[in-house]
Amino acid sequence: MQEYINELQQKAGLTAEQAKKAIETIIAKVKSKVPESFHGGIDSIFAGQGESIQQKYQAFSDQAEEKLKAFGGQAKEQLSDFADKAEDIAGDVQQKADEMIKGLEDKLSDFLGTKTKTPPTAEKP
Repeated sequence: MQEYINELQQKAGLTAEQAKKAIETIIAKVKSKVPESFHGGIDSIFAGQGESIQQKYQAFSDQAEEKLKAFGGQAKEQLSDFADKAEDIAGDVQQKADEMIKGLEDKLSDFLGTKTKTPPTAEKP
């Protein structure tokens, strides 16, 4: 905070006590406008400790981006596996449906007497 007090003394011509009071007033006002979870960060900024809000935001943003990319990659891989399995299942279902239809056609032909029977093939001696 001393850094800010010195700057106010030089630029605004305030006494050390006036500058300190001005900084404390600003800190209180800023804290009243943001959630309590940000208060520690505000104190750090005015105490001259830690990273700036912009640096913290950038670090958070970078971490979030990395996690989202990893999640996206995993989701893409899992969806691809799911699509392959779904395609296999659809092929199996199609084959079984074709077999069922063919069986029903044969039974219906037998029932209606419209099926032409193929003579058994003679075996060669």
